[in-house]
Amino acid sequence: MPRDANSKTRVTILRRLASASVDKEAWSQFVEHYGARIYRWCKNSGLQEADAEDLTQDLLLKLASQMRTFEYDPARSFHAWLKTITNHALVDSFRKNQRARDLLDNAASRTALIEELQPQFDKEVLDEAMARVELRVEKNTWEAFRLTGLEHLPASEAASQLQLTEGQVRVYKGRVVKLIRDEVHKLEGSATEGPV
Repeated sequence: MPRDANSKTRVTILRRLASASVDKEAWSQFVEHYGARIYRWCKNSGLQEADAEDLTQDLLLKLASQMRTFEYDPARSFHAWLKTITNHALVDSFRKNQRARDLLDNAASRTALIEELQPQFDKEVLDEAMARVELRVEKNTWEAFRLTGLEHLPASEAASQLQLTEGQVRVYKGRVVKLIRDEVHKLEGSATEGPV
């Protein structure tokens, strides 16, 4: 079965590229003829257009230096050699992409785990901060916060139970909230610094 003119090895181009001087015209012809073939192989392997273009460019850059020392052997197929090089590059590309996907999957898993654990961590930090503040404030001050902030009683009911004015209840609650907020910041800061 005769091969069409486009599939024949361009021996003249290969010999011109193997010369000591840079032959820009020969390189342009090489890129036009073989670059299109490499691109088709990459595209047919399942790469997206942009990835196929990138891989083709990478291969052509590597071939630019290899062709200076390349010796064409008519008994062997240049087409098969080029296909082998392209296949190796494709395998490397797929491996790199798989590693990147694995890293992204691992990062996504870590992110999902952190998002899942974050509310629990936040609650533990808040509980610890509240326990520390409770030890530092007067009993009535803490109770004003607990009744209005945690049990959501109106200030008037909390004031009645604690025998305080509504104004005092609001002030005490505000003081405790500020102390808890400060304590949370301290605890979160020590958590990000890690053990010393």
